[in-house]
Amino acid sequence: MPPKTFVLFLLLVTCMEHIQACRDGWVQHQDKCYMFSMLAEPWPAASSICQAYHTYLAEPKTMSEMNFISGFAEHLGKDYWLGISDIINENHWVYSSNMDDISINNWGKNEPNGHTGENCVLAVAGLHYKWEDYPCDTVKPFVCEMPLGSDSGESVIG
Repeated sequence: MPPKTFVLFLLLVTCMEHIQACRDGWVQHQDKCYMFSMLAEPWPAASSICQAYHTYLAEPKTMSEMNFISGFAEHLGKDYWLGISDIINENHWVYSSNMDDISINNWGKNEPNGHTGENCVLAVAGLHYKWEDYPCDTVKPFVCEMPLGSDSGESVIG
């Protein structure tokens, strides 16, 4: 192999090692991958399913992330569980993976309003994916999230 060809080959191999992509069936936005499930489950089961695949329910932390989730979900036309709740402390909304306070909110008008009966966040199709606090035992589709480059487990959850 001529020296120039060998150098180009090494450069190509090196670059390919650093290209990151999402698993099959997942969608990339910035440095995260999202999976919009076809399954519908109560919030606790949805969270457990995401965790079983080494991911977590989607936790939008920027308006860019929220706009992406809303925009993609709009094409699917379904409500989706997000990884936000006030299960531990009423009206103290936190991300479920680490219990940090939410950094943004996308609440619908007069939301949250469910008090102790509605402790999980649902992005609602009929409200252009504004959030509602919703009973956690309601069966709904969900969105899982993982950092780009995290790859352990199956490609598609459902």
